[in-house]
Amino acid sequence: MSRFFRDPWTTYDELEFLKDLGSHRAGRSQKKAVFRPTITKQVSLYRQYLQAMPQRADWGCLDPVAITVYLHRRLAVLENQLTRPATPGRKKGTSHVRAS
Repeated sequence: MSRFFRDPWTTYDELEFLKDLGSHRAGRSQKKAVFRPTITKQVSLYRQYLQAMPQRADWGCLDPVAITVYLHRRLAVLENQLTRPATPGRKKGTSHVRAS
């Protein structure tokens, strides 16, 4: 079914988008991301999204509170990984993280 005939963009859709933010992934139908950003890049993108949220005039079907909670939780996980010592063979801030 075409994207044009489905329900409006939902909070679930936005959270799925945020999980892959910066990965150049076209959508949920793709199994593998083309590129996985570093933890540092993900932190930067999530912070920028949070800073831009107050500028959004119309949230439509999206729940900004749920999105904010998700972003803060993801940032806490990612920032915790940045402060841990790097595992042998990997540079700090470059390990790949699965979105929760």
